[in-house]
Amino acid sequence: MYKEELSLNFVSIKLVKEEMLAINRPKVLGSPKDVYKALKGIYEGADREKLIVMSLDSKNNVNSINLCHVGTVNSSVIHIREILKPVILSNGVSFIVAHNHPSGDIEPSKEDLAVTKRLKQLADIFGIRFLDHLIIGDDSFLSLNDKGYMR
Repeated sequence: MYKEELSLNFVSIKLVKEEMLAINRPKVLGSPKDVYKALKGIYEGADREKLIVMSLDSKNNVNSINLCHVGTVNSSVIHIREILKPVILSNGVSFIVAHNHPSGDIEPSKEDLAVTKRLKQLADIFGIRFLDHLIIGDDSFLSLNDKGYMR
């Protein structure tokens, strides 16, 4: 009987640090307001939605910030695996997601709430704490955790 040789790609997975980002607050984040202050510069003048994933260690020290996705003026379609990937690769124990609404309105859309619910379910399966999802608008923000959407 003839056996065919099978070739498979052997890969390694590495976290690549692209650049250092100076944030406006200490590395340890104690509140949604701290996160907002740290990230708001990334969103200033943005004409499209940007989704940021902030990975934290067990003491809430920031160990990575990833610009995970850039969408359109009023939407951002992203798969949950793309949000969890930088958290897992940076050995995150917990994480925070933030995205902006270029319109300036911080009210969550149905899609924002659905993604948050699904992300919480999957993060729980992986044993990673999903601490918050912030929506950033014109000089304001909304914490979905503080508003009770993450329970």
